[in-house]
Amino acid sequence: MLKAIDDGADVAIGSRYTEGGLIPGNWPLGLIIRTRVAAAVARLLGGINPDIRELTTNFRAMRTSVLREIDYRSVRASGYGFMIFLANEFGNDKHKVTEVPISFRNRAEGDSKASTTDILEFFRIAYQLNDDSPVKQVMRFLAVGMSGTVVNLTALWLLTRYLDMNAILISFLAIQISIVWNFSWHSAFTFRHYRKPARRLEKYSLLVSNYLKYQLASLVTQTITLASFALYTKIGIFYILAQALGILGAVFVSYYISSRHIWVRTRKYA
Repeated sequence: MLKAIDDGADVAIGSRYTEGGLIPGNWPLGLIIRTRVAAAVARLLGGINPDIRELTTNFRAMRTSVLREIDYRSVRASGYGFMIFLANEFGNDKHKVTEVPISFRNRAEGDSKASTTDILEFFRIAYQLNDDSPVKQVMRFLAVGMSGTVVNLTALWLLTRYLDMNAILISFLAIQISIVWNFSWHSAFTFRHYRKPARRLEKYSLLVSNYLKYQLASLVTQTITLASFALYTKIGIFYILAQALGILGAVFVSYYISSRHIWVRTRKYA
């Protein structure tokens, strides 16, 4: 690890999960599962840089300049949660992080020191780390989607009540109103940390481009919902369950398209 620092790294991590790293065959299965779950929580709930493979060991070497930049007052920790706080701080794209392969041996004596308090602290700190973590982003996405459903139904009721128009046209208008609603809230709320250009003309151009992409994504998800409904009912699934399954699949596709191809995260993990 010191050699990695000498070679230019700001942070060196002893890693079991990089090429050449090793977990011995006699490592307890429960401990392997626990470390994997902890890493998943750190990445999904905490939003820690996914390029860092090793998050749950303290075999780390850092330049003092990295340590001086960290605001330790922003965290309250006494256990293992402090490890992911540090990982989040030095994995913020400002520092060069190198993982050095290690062979992690099982302890010869004693038991794991992790207590229930440590586990709860780990979850608390993970939740506090990044406002744009995948879990928080998905929760915002679902909240906006549910509100869009309410807007759609409300618009449908109002248009039917006050306008003498073809039912299909009214349904189309209600869908468009909910799409505009969802797009606006996704831009301002769900994906508020996505990368935005500095120039005003580029902002307007990006807004129009994203809106057209979102319209296309909405068309894709509606097609998936209808096709899934037709398929599930054809094989004998109760129609309400069939519709729910179709919507569930459409939500996954919609989030994938939105987060990967419409709104790009501010943080670069390259």
